[in-house]
Amino acid sequence: MKTSIFSLLFSLILTGINAQNQPKVERHEFVARGNHQNELPMGTYVVYAAFKTEESAKQLLAKTESLLSKNPTYGYLSIKQYWVLVGSPATDDIESAKLLRNDMRKMQIFKDAWLLTVHQ
Repeated sequence: MKTSIFSLLFSLILTGINAQNQPKVERHEFVARGNHQNELPMGTYVVYAAFKTEESAKQLLAKTESLLSKNPTYGYLSIKQYWVLVGSPATDDIESAKLLRNDMRKMQIFKDAWLLTVHQ
């Protein structure tokens, strides 16, 4: 099976190296706040995990609450149609959010933690 150049570049990005042998760009998503009753308030969060169901978010929160810093909680993202487990409260200081994200990534279960900014 032939590998397309797109597939090769995509796999290199996923492994942390781009075509110029540079570190990959960190994930930081920006979403507009929706109208769901459990929508996350505006601010920047460290996302530990994302789920299709609220029950899944609740279960991981219950299992990992003692490992998580910043009083973890979960909320809904209408625009993405999924639930996220986040460190809370939200912050306006992206640098402190990056430090928390990096600290959480030291735990294997949260190795893919990323930043999320909810705006109006």
